[in-house]
Amino acid sequence: MHRVLSRALTVTTALVLAVSLGSASHADPPPLSAGVQSALKTVDPELRHARDEKRTLASDLDPSQKVVEDVVPFQGDGGVVFVRREVGAVRPVEGEVAAGGRVVATPKVKRAKAGTRKIRIIDTSRGRGPGLLIAAWTERTGVNYRIVTRGTLDRAELIKLVKALPADSAQPTRKALRGIRTAKPTRVAEPLRSTGNLVVDGSGDAWDDFGNEATLCTSCSYLRSDYAGMWQWILWAENKLEKSAIDCYFGAATATATKAWQTKFKPEAGAVDGVVGASTRNVADGFIDGSGTLVEYYSESVDRRVLFNRTSGIYHMGTSGIGVQVNYTGTPNIPEC
Repeated sequence: MHRVLSRALTVTTALVLAVSLGSASHADPPPLSAGVQSALKTVDPELRHARDEKRTLASDLDPSQKVVEDVVPFQGDGGVVFVRREVGAVRPVEGEVAAGGRVVATPKVKRAKAGTRKIRIIDTSRGRGPGLLIAAWTERTGVNYRIVTRGTLDRAELIKLVKALPADSAQPTRKALRGIRTAKPTRVAEPLRSTGNLVVDGSGDAWDDFGNEATLCTSCSYLRSDYAGMWQWILWAENKLEKSAIDCYFGAATATATKAWQTKFKPEAGAVDGVVGASTRNVADGFIDGSGTLVEYYSESVDRRVLFNRTSGIYHMGTSGIGVQVNYTGTPNIPEC
């Protein structure tokens, strides 16, 4: 589904999937960082600016086109804020899938020197526990914004930041605009997937991708797999497992780390049993955001990032090409394993 020319996963202090498709066919969008930093100081001056990121991605609407994404991250004592901007052949925010009642409000907000915009406020927890609070909107056709916060801004502060961000002059190419006009509508809902295909899969929004996968435990099937390694990376992101312990094997150390994760996040079932059952996976879903090729698990630290590549609806992670397909069975292929 997605034609990729070059992709690489870089693991430093975080697991970051960096995607390169060569130089964009148009001039880079105007800088984003300075305006975001100034706006956020008016909302929460205690948040600390971290290292900015820029990626060039394949368009979900037309894989032959490129989308430039700028990411401006901030760290707080209790969580993170990410301001993301995409410029290119991107679907308008109103056309994105957002299943499960997670769009909790759609206010019209007057932005500074930019006019009124309709904002989607998304709560991935659905009020049942921890999760992400997101503001998403289309600044103009081909320019989308997304503010993702975990453990920092409340809804009022999120709206205040939307208002405070400066007007944006970024413009997509004519080809990108044509791609947006001719794009097919997004499916309203996606079917519930089965574990029978023995891969971690997902399409549409990312907030239900883990919930319908298999259970992991020390005596379960698939305890040695890329899938187990994927869960270990999430434990690492939450500072519950050392990177050196990532071995794609769900043994005693991983079960202990899972218990620590459950103690912190209190899944609905309430069990601290070291088993990655449905309630634990549903809570983990609440920390994932993304509707296209790249999705991210947002931890409380900008230094512990986990990004996944969902190519053709199947999760990948790795160090070359589109990355390693995350399988349930067979010899694990994740490089750390």
